[in-house]
Amino acid sequence: MSRVLTTVCLAVLATFVACINQPSPESGNTPESTRPQQQTRDRDRAQWAGRVMSDLRIRLDQAELAATNYHLPPVPPEYLSEDPLNSLTDRILRLTDTVLRAEADRIVKGALYEEAKAGRMEGVPRAFGGLTLVPNQTVEQALKAYLERAARDDKMLKAALSLEMDQVAAKNQPKVQYFVLRRNVETGRSIYRDFIARARASGIDLPEPESSQLALL
Repeated sequence: MSRVLTTVCLAVLATFVACINQPSPESGNTPESTRPQQQTRDRDRAQWAGRVMSDLRIRLDQAELAATNYHLPPVPPEYLSEDPLNSLTDRILRLTDTVLRAEADRIVKGALYEEAKAGRMEGVPRAFGGLTLVPNQTVEQALKAYLERAARDDKMLKAALSLEMDQVAAKNQPKVQYFVLRRNVETGRSIYRDFIARARASGIDLPEPESSQLALL
């Protein structure tokens, strides 16, 4: 089980890193005759990125709310500030990070899949795909296969995380839960910030985050 889980975690992280590191296509001068098509593509790109940005923002808001509403029992400051992470807690935090990044990647791929079904993939930067097509496979087919596989991996990752949390439920759960909620916020902010940076680097015109969001970046 641990070997399979390790393989899944590494695969998820590799996909996420590959998506970030892929270069975005250079934009050249647009001929007058193709300007309306380019404007349509630009609009589709902005709408697609806006939907993904909104979904990621909602998840970040939920993580922040959960962390804000969590109340630890009265403990001395060193209980949290000087805690050396043991191997179990470290595994839980690594799994938490992997689960969150896998969920974010599915949001991006799911939005891409909807664009592919609607015939609007031309307007979306391929750098967000991070997929290798097999012979005679379309982008839509590749995205559908990825989402089906990701759904299975998600169940395995969350089941593993639940088992790890059960091990500390009786002994040290309040502290571990505090660390997990804090990691949810930190990773959520990182994912949200990275998507905005990648979208803008790809030439997508995104609205500026509201003032409450700017404080998070």
